[in-house]
Amino acid sequence: MKTANSVNPMPLPRPSLARWFALATLATATAFAQQTPASTSAESPIVTSEEVITLPEFTVTSEADQGYVVADAISGSRAGTKIVETPFSVQSLTNEFMNDFQLFEMADQLRFIAGAFSGAEDTGTNNGKTLRGFSPPVLRDGFSGANPPNRSTVDRVEVIRGPVSALYGASGPGGLINYVSKRGKRKPAYTATGTFSGDYGFKRYSFEATGPVIKDKLFYYGIYTHDYTESDLEYFFNKKDLYAAGFTYQLSKNTSITISWEKQTITSNQGDTIPILQVTTPAPTRSVGIYWDLATYNIMGPYNILERDFESGNVLVEHRFTDQLIGRFNLQTYDKDFVENQYRYGSGNALVENGTMTAEAFRQDQDSGANLAQADLRYNFITGSVKHTLLFAGDATLDNRVRNITYVAPPVNMLVGTTTVFRRPTYVINPFAPVWPQIPDSAITQVFQDSDRSVNNYGAFFGHRMFLMKDKLITLAGLRYDRVENEKLKTLAATAVVSANNMTPVVTTNDGSGSSEESLTYTLGANYKIRGDGLVAFVNHSTGFEPTVSIDAGTLGVVPNESSRGIDAGFKGSLFNDSLLWTASIFEITKEDVAISNPEYNTAALPGTPQFILGGEEHAKGYELDFRWNVNKNFYFQAGGSFIDAVVTEPVASRDRMAKAPRYSGYAATRYVFREGILDGWRVGASLSYTGDYLYNRGTVNANGIQTRFRQIHPAVTLYNAFVGYNFRTGKKWRHSVQVNMQNITDEYYLQDTFRLARGRETRLTYTIAY
Repeated sequence: MKTANSVNPMPLPRPSLARWFALATLATATAFAQQTPASTSAESPIVTSEEVITLPEFTVTSEADQGYVVADAISGSRAGTKIVETPFSVQSLTNEFMNDFQLFEMADQLRFIAGAFSGAEDTGTNNGKTLRGFSPPVLRDGFSGANPPNRSTVDRVEVIRGPVSALYGASGPGGLINYVSKRGKRKPAYTATGTFSGDYGFKRYSFEATGPVIKDKLFYYGIYTHDYTESDLEYFFNKKDLYAAGFTYQLSKNTSITISWEKQTITSNQGDTIPILQVTTPAPTRSVGIYWDLATYNIMGPYNILERDFESGNVLVEHRFTDQLIGRFNLQTYDKDFVENQYRYGSGNALVENGTMTAEAFRQDQDSGANLAQADLRYNFITGSVKHTLLFAGDATLDNRVRNITYVAPPVNMLVGTTTVFRRPTYVINPFAPVWPQIPDSAITQVFQDSDRSVNNYGAFFGHRMFLMKDKLITLAGLRYDRVENEKLKTLAATAVVSANNMTPVVTTNDGSGSSEESLTYTLGANYKIRGDGLVAFVNHSTGFEPTVSIDAGTLGVVPNESSRGIDAGFKGSLFNDSLLWTASIFEITKEDVAISNPEYNTAALPGTPQFILGGEEHAKGYELDFRWNVNKNFYFQAGGSFIDAVVTEPVASRDRMAKAPRYSGYAATRYVFREGILDGWRVGASLSYTGDYLYNRGTVNANGIQTRFRQIHPAVTLYNAFVGYNFRTGKKWRHSVQVNMQNITDEYYLQDTFRLARGRETRLTYTIAY
């Protein structure tokens, strides 16, 4: 049993044969690449459909998509722009890359983004991820709060780094993640895919159909996907079902309307973290390590069921008024329901050696939703020899509501020893021989906590790009105004019972309704083409903000916005007809106005004494490298990495590394497709990703200077993946693909961000048929 003050994996065999297999695949692919003349195509034989594009200025054009390499991006300017012409560090992962390497979860995808920390997998949400040390928002087609991204409905993932609130509003200073959705195709295509594994009960099957309904006028797509997986954690499972459909109607060559709908249901038993080992002697009680004997023990038992239901609708109108003036108007509405039954542990997840755990049942109900709108108007014109692009944008999030209620069992008279006490029912569970009570919903009826939030966000953006010196120098200036209005921001806590004769809990209420916050952010940047698109210098200075929805219990006001500023500079390039893209950048970011606890505040403090003060500051600096190359039509290679020094600088007592911000990370991936000879139709690929050690918990020291919670550092992890596949045809139109993927080849034993064991080695078989 491990009891040390750091998280070191349990010593398990690390099969050298599997590791050599991954390295040999990389080397073999490189050797074959040297024998084939250069080309600019590396398309997958199974992907042939053509994207519907009405306004290429607002879209990533299909010509720039060369399998794994995308030369354009939307996220760096709110419009389709060549990556080498944006003054930001932008990176994309294509649908084909995610398919081949089976990057189904956001955590899997972020391992191939420089400067990103992957967070947790199999949660159904976006837990723990960071960019440059800070938590980023996740957008869907530029909208925040939308349905969780699912690989089946996503065309590409775009990551833009740095404080970019001027482009999209509230954003973490490290950047943002934007998932770009699929749209209908001009040519009919029908695809069925099944992925199965004997490891962790993994299975995934997906059905997609797209094409014209009315030639050159009306196009559609329809998607259904089912995912299921388990893990080493007892009782854990995660099941997802996704339904999506959309239509694009091309009224004319200058106007199109796209309507889409999506529904996701997620059912899971998430479990909880590995218990922490406590000691009681000598006093005080202290957490000293991880209870490794219970590494696969699910403290929530078999009856912990989490159900999520997401549904959204979207209407997109695109129109070209003139050759110079184009517009886009986007409406979205979504609704999310969340229900969970589980146990609450009075002392957290800490456990004295060979002890028992005391829990009470509770239920959480959450309902949230919003109505969102975006409008973008782009105008191009020329003055003399200078080209200009103006972008006017406005967006609003209305009725952004979240209602979250936690219920517990009401108090009853209970016999404790020989004494009758009045308290909520609790259950003693022995982790070494657990007996799990199943508590019906009808017994969990008392409100424990009730938070009700309704927020309206309004934003307006003006951006100006200039192309000078015969397009060698490109400048960008943007200014944005945001207003956040809290229509309702109420929290009710009912945490104690008054007496044996009164079943009414003590209620405390905080209300920040009617408050508002404003923010003005800007971005300035430039690109200078030193040697055409092949060598471009870039620099940007940007600011950002993050509104809070916390109420200061002392002032009863909303905690003000956090603000940030950053600079990003470096070189980038696009070579060989956009088949090679690279970016090398350095950055420095400061986040200010971080709310910290006021040492002068306590429940007995004078009324009006702030619970929080805005003295916190966080700082990150480092460098990143990203390199992607379609060497020829057969061979692809990419690599990248980052160094990030992310620290808390204020207050002095909290100076330390920032949590979940590894200093070093890196990745590499390759694919080789055989197109002639005896191996014609075969393809092989391999990847590795490295995540350096990171701070999980800085520990806790009491007033006497005794450490009562151990400092927790998660060690570095290197993951190796590989695949081999074969494509073939039957008849004139039927296309088939069979592929075997091996994930985590070396069976690395490590903890996720959620402090649960990650999945070990998996072998997956995928069959795809397309028509």
